[in-house]
Amino acid sequence: MRTRSPASQFNEPTIHQITRVFPVALLGHLVRLQRRRWLYEDFEDDAALAKLKIATLYVPDNVLVKFDKFSGDESQRHDPKELLADYPYPHRLVSAPELEQILASAKGPTYVFDYVKGSTDKFVTIFERQSGMVYRHYSSVSYNLDSDDFDVF
Repeated sequence: MRTRSPASQFNEPTIHQITRVFPVALLGHLVRLQRRRWLYEDFEDDAALAKLKIATLYVPDNVLVKFDKFSGDESQRHDPKELLADYPYPHRLVSAPELEQILASAKGPTYVFDYVKGSTDKFVTIFERQSGMVYRHYSSVSYNLDSDDFDVF
């Protein structure tokens, strides 16, 4: 699902596939951290990332949106095989409804990839359904997701 916000000073910003999963996982992480995180702070939970190597990383299909920095066009998509070519661990590309269903029925650790693009930067995050954020990386002067963003180990 793609929703457009009302036209404003931001020239109709777009939000792709918002689900309730990410805010809940992020809030859980912040409560366990017991301190305020700095927005641009990278984060790695080595123990959780070690478990990710044998678990499935669920990648929402909204990360395939390709942004043209000159025109603002978002109609093109990345090739998922190219994007995930260097990620040798189990992974699965899913739609937002599929992800909601997976998370609602999951019994054990469930890892979800998240990508947020700003005007000239990006945040790559991996959440675990129960424990919250396990990985976060900020990149400045970056407009699109690329295969290096899946190099989390």
